[in-house]
Amino acid sequence: MLSTTHATWLQERLDQDAERRDTKRLVLAIAQQLRLDLHHPALVLAPVLGQTISLSNHQALEQWLTEQLNIQQIHAAEADFERLCSQLNQILSSEDW
Repeated sequence: MLSTTHATWLQERLDQDAERRDTKRLVLAIAQQLRLDLHHPALVLAPVLGQTISLSNHQALEQWLTEQLNIQQIHAAEADFERLCSQLNQILSSEDW
């Protein structure tokens, strides 16, 4: 039988894993909604999103999303999809590609 400490640790771990999965799904949904081809070599999101250039487009978008969720103090499952899409679209529209 699990002790309370182990049960708490296990629950925290499960919650973290679920949050990561939800964040990854949200990243893909946002990319699909905005029709971003994250694998296209001409698309470099990292500097536009304020991330280090060494990150892939997927990593940069995921890090940006995580920052937005932290700012709003919400979990990925609670995120306002349309608002996040709008925010990202504004950032991308304001950049000179």
